[in-house]
Amino acid sequence: MQKLVFTILVLVLSLSSNAQWLNTNNSFTDNTHLPVSIVNGDQTYPISTVSYFDSSVIVAWIDNRNGNNDIYAQKFDKNGNAVWAINGIAVATGSESQTYYTGGIYYQPNFYSFMASDSAGGFYIAWEDANTSVGSNKNKICIQHVKADGSVAFGASGYTVAAPLVTDNFYFTKPQLITDGMGGFFVSYIKVYTDRQYIGVACYKDVNGTLKSFGGGATMNDFIETY
Repeated sequence: MQKLVFTILVLVLSLSSNAQWLNTNNSFTDNTHLPVSIVNGDQTYPISTVSYFDSSVIVAWIDNRNGNNDIYAQKFDKNGNAVWAINGIAVATGSESQTYYTGGIYYQPNFYSFMASDSAGGFYIAWEDANTSVGSNKNKICIQHVKADGSVAFGASGYTVAAPLVTDNFYFTKPQLITDGMGGFFVSYIKVYTDRQYIGVACYKDVNGTLKSFGGGATMNDFIETY
């Protein structure tokens, strides 16, 4: 009986150690935890998603190593090894401020989704761009597709899915994004006028480097604030 208990204990410990990644002590009070990014400048508001393709974990965050609010990301395989460049790869580094966190209670990763697996080892992510080249308070919604190898599909500024013109009296805000389960995603956002708001939603998929729309719609909302 004692031999059986010992055998079970060894098996449990061996399985547990394989799940601890680089932290063999399972203690996050020392320096054995897994670093994601340690460059100068603030790295804040981390979010993550699991890749359905290879069981990896992808972490994204808002980074100001370049003096601006940019978005970076890192991928870890199932053994805890960083797959992409040290300190992460650039997801969105356009000339404007890029952020999925727009203040208040909106940064709650358990309730709001900003990124999702592309079912091929990469991910999609949505954010709000300050868009000051068009005018103050003229925010637009952008998308980036990061592939399994860490390359981006739509350049440093991403792909714009909703943007106002200089003459428009509205702007876009508070994007959310989830996978559609077929290699694409659904994205939603709020179109804000001075006296009313609309909620827009659309389905997209990166098809050979082109973000293709598979339909969408809008609904009216008269409340002052919408989450």
